[in-house]
Amino acid sequence: MQVGIKLASELPAGSEAALGGLIHVRGGQLTSTDARTTKWQHLFTLLRNLGAQVEGVRFSPGGGWLTPTAEMIGGVLSLPHQSASNPIDEYDPMLPEPCRGFLPWELPLEVGRVPEHPVAVVGQDLVGTPAIAEELGADTAPVTLGGLPNDGLVRLRPRERHKTLDPTSFIVGSCGLCRAERLQQRLLIGRPAGTEPTGWTFDLLGAGHLGRELLVVVGARQSHDLERKYGGKYSRFRVQPIWAHDGPTATLTHDIERMAAQLMADV
Repeated sequence: MQVGIKLASELPAGSEAALGGLIHVRGGQLTSTDARTTKWQHLFTLLRNLGAQVEGVRFSPGGGWLTPTAEMIGGVLSLPHQSASNPIDEYDPMLPEPCRGFLPWELPLEVGRVPEHPVAVVGQDLVGTPAIAEELGADTAPVTLGGLPNDGLVRLRPRERHKTLDPTSFIVGSCGLCRAERLQQRLLIGRPAGTEPTGWTFDLLGAGHLGRELLVVVGARQSHDLERKYGGKYSRFRVQPIWAHDGPTATLTHDIERMAAQLMADV
């Protein structure tokens, strides 16, 4: 797991030497490429002594499903996105430009082109092949291309939703384009008493704009297979790991956040 710490300002000259190689320093950004080997208690003590002000902490799964571990219980699809082509007045609720909003279910979704992957996001809607719809047990609605029905692509809506992700996996932020409220993913943690996903499901929680965008959860086997097939350094299709709630990665995440919060409170 990788960890990035954003500081309110750059550290004083010579601070990198003072930190003793505990973490990579670049301006006001500190980066640990392997959180398990970083001595976090010592690091935050040194940052306090240097008068550092922490603005935020970000976590990244590192190798993810290309290098799976036993505590990765499943995955959430991070999908390629393209704009929808419906008239702006068809969206309800609408979002500020350049984002459009949510298309009522009874209206056909117009796409400008067919996505290259079997499941993708168009506007704020989830679309996929009929085979994916069957895997998810999803309700479907028509998708049109150039105003004509496209049988190889359908809009997806859950029939059932499952409790897999812990609510602490998300923080409230804002869209960088339209500034509307947006639930943003952090490190994805499973619920304390949740069940490990075994196939394709929709999570009970939503994310993205207004917390209404759907989250597709897949089991460990599917996560690894999908990442190998569609992932890659330049791919926009990724599988974000879900970490066991009581596993070492989740515990370390909470410990780092607690120490960062203590440092912020001391300012």
